[in-house]
Amino acid sequence: MKIGYTEQDLKAYVLKKLRINGSSVHQIKILKEGLDSRKHDDIHYVINLGVFVSCKGESSDDQRKLENEILKNARLLNDKNI
Repeated sequence: MKIGYTEQDLKAYVLKKLRINGSSVHQIKILKEGLDSRKHDDIHYVINLGVFVSCKGESSDDQRKLENEILKNARLLNDKNI
């Protein structure tokens, strides 16, 4: 994540990578944050996130589809170029 990122930047990135809508996300929590300054022309944060998703009011089939979609796309969050 670029230096000077906002909470909205994090949320937008998570929604895009997990391919879910904003109403499904209950909370995004920073679990670990570190500054990667190995390359002086590309200093950025490396962030581990916890994403809490709510499936309230959805059928069990829709909940399973959402869970599978999130798990399928979660590997995309391990992206160096956030």
